[in-house]
Amino acid sequence: MRSESKKDLRSLALYLLICFVATYAVEFVVCRYALEYVQPALIGVMFIPIISTAIVCRGLTREKAGVNWKPNIKKSFGWFLAAWFSPALFTLLGAVVYFALFPKMVSPEMEGLTTMLAQQGAPVENGTIQGMPLSMFIMIQSVTAVIIAPFVNAIAAVGEEVGWRGFLTPLLTRLTGRKLALILSGVIWGLWHAPLILLIGYEYGTGYFGEPWLGIILFCYITTLLGVLLTYLYDRTNSILAPALFHGAFNAIASVPLFFSVAEGNNMLLGPAPNGLVSSIPLMIAAVLLFFLTRAKAAEPAAEEEEAAAEISSEKGE
Repeated sequence: MRSESKKDLRSLALYLLICFVATYAVEFVVCRYALEYVQPALIGVMFIPIISTAIVCRGLTREKAGVNWKPNIKKSFGWFLAAWFSPALFTLLGAVVYFALFPKMVSPEMEGLTTMLAQQGAPVENGTIQGMPLSMFIMIQSVTAVIIAPFVNAIAAVGEEVGWRGFLTPLLTRLTGRKLALILSGVIWGLWHAPLILLIGYEYGTGYFGEPWLGIILFCYITTLLGVLLTYLYDRTNSILAPALFHGAFNAIASVPLFFSVAEGNNMLLGPAPNGLVSSIPLMIAAVLLFFLTRAKAAEPAAEEEEAAAEISSEKGE
């Protein structure tokens, strides 16, 4: 085995050890003994991948960790727009597919939203919330989720993206090739969330068939799809800020379809949030298409290196 591969394997093992042990420990303690702090804990653990990368690489620069930061907005403006708005499009299309297939899950009274608000201590009374018409509240929430929240969420999301897309996926690509690396990094990312699904029903709730293992498997599938899109964005923009923006936008908009669903009898494994099996169909189609494009693009640097090596050999021969 080449010395570079041995070094990559050591880096991989150390990164996964730090990242998973730290995250699992925090989530186990919070979920078992301090559940009231689960929301800030969820934000906090998003920075563990970037911290793990910094420890393994002793830095986060291009020279240390191989992570590209600086956005070339002029060259990549269209891709940053896609990172900003495409999660909302995927979420909308996924909700349309889900509600078209399961029309009984639609609630004209917006039971999903009223239930959420009641749980947060802000009950809806006579179609208003704190004097504001419910329709106005939904419009404000939706516009905020699409326009403003992606940038706020990206601050925490960059903590994950540096680890998963900036460090782990390129490292696995060197070890296994791009195609397998995309699958492995997506599954690893999904398993990183497993304690939350296991302990508090993260994303899919509780009481469903196959709980919690089916939820963990489905979430690994979703993170693999997302990983393909996020990696493609990183390749096209050469800036980790683009996948961070997409990640932040996806987190911001994901719960909006739940506003319009029934409060009881909704199988969240299927939808309507974009991490459901049915509602993720638009995401899956895009990921499958880009899966092969990223594979083709990944081969270009290797070809360039071989060409450069051939030129050097030729010069030495002269």
